[in-house]
Amino acid sequence: MTKGAQFELDVGEVLKVLAGRHPASADFQTQPRIVLGNGETVIPDFSFWFGLPYACSHYMVECQDRARYKAEVSHKIRVIKSLSRINKFIFVSSDRPAEAILRRLDGDGVLSMIWQEFRTFIARIDQTLSLLRAVEASTLSEEILTAYSLSPSKVAAARPLRECRRPFDPRVDPVAC
Repeated sequence: MTKGAQFELDVGEVLKVLAGRHPASADFQTQPRIVLGNGETVIPDFSFWFGLPYACSHYMVECQDRARYKAEVSHKIRVIKSLSRINKFIFVSSDRPAEAILRRLDGDGVLSMIWQEFRTFIARIDQTLSLLRAVEASTLSEEILTAYSLSPSKVAAARPLRECRRPFDPRVDPVAC
């Protein structure tokens, strides 16, 4: 197995842990096939999403573990962004790429992270989803109820945390989970 293939497996394992710990609020897919507006098919390394009570976030993930980073990753992301409704990307690398590549990715609105930063990012999402579940299970304090002019009965009748579980289709607008 190549170094790059192992790195991709490691990234997938981190996403698998998140999805396993929060099956109703997070999921991922390995190498989703995305059909662009011009009929071309592209395959990013991963797609993953997580749901919060007020929105879902959906990202495509590209990984590279090379001594020299290739600019075609930036090109691939630009093509996907220009010919589909997918617009959130994360570029994960084992080491910090050259400044020119980072500037290009940043200019395209891509989150660029080295391996440690990506694991921390996913761990923070995990912590947020865990805290939201705990908060939902608790009752609101009198101070909060008063501050927002809420009654306990109205809060009890409110919808629970949103479950973004749906069949995965990367051609669907990633913002509208």
